[in-house]
Amino acid sequence: MSYRDAKRLSGNSTDVVNIPTVDETFSSDNWVENDGVKVSISSGVLNFINTRDGSNDAAVRDVSASLSGGQISGDFILRFEINGATWTTGGDSVFAIGVASGDQTTGSNGIEDAMGMELRNVSGERRIGAIWKNGTSGHIMDSNNVNTAFNWASATTYYCQIKLAGTSLTVSVSTNSNYNSGATTATSTGVAGQVGVKYFKIWNVNLSGGSTSDFIGTIDNIWGSASLCRVRSLEPGRHTRAKPDPTSPGVCKGGT
Repeated sequence: MSYRDAKRLSGNSTDVVNIPTVDETFSSDNWVENDGVKVSISSGVLNFINTRDGSNDAAVRDVSASLSGGQISGDFILRFEINGATWTTGGDSVFAIGVASGDQTTGSNGIEDAMGMELRNVSGERRIGAIWKNGTSGHIMDSNNVNTAFNWASATTYYCQIKLAGTSLTVSVSTNSNYNSGATTATSTGVAGQVGVKYFKIWNVNLSGGSTSDFIGTIDNIWGSASLCRVRSLEPGRHTRAKPDPTSPGVCKGGT
């Protein structure tokens, strides 16, 4: 497992590093798709066609084997890159990416615990949204949605982040590979009741509509960290574990 874009805090005696639990570069197909035509893995990327046609096109990767207790528990960070060769401002151009308890057979309006990012490129309603739901039905895209205007463009690589800190879920998008410079953000609060969340997940809107492939593109370089931290001492041969800093997920404080 490799590590990219490490966030480091350098001090007099320690170098603190956030370790990803899962690093997905799509070198092999570890995903399960409900519709293998609209979601597939090839050439080291996930290929996604977003169509609102009444069918469930969700796709998941089970990451429970890499998580303590087999599920996400507490703060986490999820990052991914997305690029739409086609990304039109159609009336139904909306989908979501995040983590969930339901597998690929649970569509966007299914009952599950889930947290993620809404990507909406509807004419007059272009935005990112922080979204989550707690064992309820209703489309994940509309659940506890707090959003910020954002003009998605085709043929552009976006660096996206989903971060849970306590009960606050923050999503961000940037065109800079450091994920932070010039980022647009949105935060939804009150996140609760997340049980059995063990899948990376992509949802389309599981409703009939007029969409005919508003997004055709790729998702790549997903990595997630679920409260795993390491303190690497500057003194050779000494390694101690640290506690996640609840005020800044992805950063650690001190050794235990």
